[in-house]
Amino acid sequence: MKAILSDKSVSLYDAENNKIDIIQLYSTVLSFTEAYSRRYEFKINELMIQVIGYHDLINTKIKAGRGKDWEDVKQLQAIKEIRDRKEKQ
Repeated sequence: MKAILSDKSVSLYDAENNKIDIIQLYSTVLSFTEAYSRRYEFKINELMIQVIGYHDLINTKIKAGRGKDWEDVKQLQAIKEIRDRKEKQ
């Protein structure tokens, strides 16, 4: 396993298991265990992808508070509203 540390994230690369973890350092309110238990999983071809859950992503972006993060939150909320409306139909 190879680890790369920057001022804002830790990236872990496990070539043997084809696994990449990227951990943003400013999301310290949320523990890894909490985030992992609420992860979203999907498969592309034979590759299993695991990403942070929707609500945890929103909260992490709000906590980061950068302009780009606020734009992401607006877009993510708009997408969720559209998907929720479609599911109700």
